[in-house]
Amino acid sequence: MEEVKVYRVVAQYESKRRIIKIDTSTRLPIEDLIRDAFSLETRFVCHIKSLQAEILYTNEIEQGDEIIVTLLPEEIPSLEDGQVGANELNNSQEKIKIEEENFKDLKDARILEKDLLSRINLWANPLKFNMCFSEGIKSLVKGAKRTACCSIDKCPFRLFFLAPKIKKSDFESVDDIEYQLETYYAEHNHNLSLNTKNIFTPEVIKEVDLVKGCCETYQDVCEYINKKFQTNYTYQQISYQIGKLIDQNLGIPSEDANSVVQEIKKDVQLNGGYYDIELGNKDQLQKIIYISSHMLKYSEYFLDLILVDATYRRNRFNLPLINVCGVDNFGRTIMLGFALMNDEKALSYKWFFQRLKNAWNQDPKCIISDECAEIINGFLLFFVFFLFLRN
Repeated sequence: MEEVKVYRVVAQYESKRRIIKIDTSTRLPIEDLIRDAFSLETRFVCHIKSLQAEILYTNEIEQGDEIIVTLLPEEIPSLEDGQVGANELNNSQEKIKIEEENFKDLKDARILEKDLLSRINLWANPLKFNMCFSEGIKSLVKGAKRTACCSIDKCPFRLFFLAPKIKKSDFESVDDIEYQLETYYAEHNHNLSLNTKNIFTPEVIKEVDLVKGCCETYQDVCEYINKKFQTNYTYQQISYQIGKLIDQNLGIPSEDANSVVQEIKKDVQLNGGYYDIELGNKDQLQKIIYISSHMLKYSEYFLDLILVDATYRRNRFNLPLINVCGVDNFGRTIMLGFALMNDEKALSYKWFFQRLKNAWNQDPKCIISDECAEIINGFLLFFVFFLFLRN
């Protein structure tokens, strides 16, 4: 019997934060877990912090995601006022289900990443709706995942594609990843009709490219574009277009990773410092640690207290970013080094701590991290290994 996995995500409501455990074998909404965690009685919505995308099902969430809980406005009609409440309004909308037989062509297809969106819309357009990607490629244990959604905002229709046992790092170009339809949620909450007004024209794409770096969030870009061109693009559509533009302007992430490695090598050769890398198949970047000459100088004086923490794959390479910070004699936070790693397993953290040891001339007096078991176990593995070498 296959072991049921449980995701641990962080939910935040105002200043309160809670760890929420989610059974991955179910696709039920997580509202009940949120409601119990914060003892909420009023209506609310949940968003993934980094994506600003509304959560619909638990399989939209990955391990380590941060969930932001937002109360809905009080002026929403309630049943107590003799009016229809928000949930009842949603339920009263006509739900249109795409029949099982319509999915046969997609189920039998094997589709490359570069053709995926056009192939999905080729299938969806005769059924009178458009599709877009709701997020980027996710590298999971079971393979590379792609999620496509209806282009109408807040419509629950989803297609979940999977490239089994495949990771993005296995390919020189992600365009070569081949997907198959894994599962889907087949209901729309609106009448079906093609929205040709929201097709991306060259003028719109040019404007997105101009403002993408000038706005604080992708949601701000979306609102600006919709206001200027009188369109109704969703956040997912704008986010996908920005991702394509970044790849066009900077090259694919694997090429960009090689540029990062070369720049770090050049800096260390010219100015001093420390770096180490680990490459995988086809020389794909797996791990890299970098300590500049200034950071290395800091380490000679300010290792009384260091903080080690990681972001969760929120960068161009889809790799956890490990930050090492300290405190100087003025009480200011200083950077002591950082690393990109292909996973957050204990052995990877052992690799990381070993490289820190190689770079620094002394041991830190105190190391602080969060409750991440992999960081703790990785340090313990390194500590035992270090004691063994000493003896």
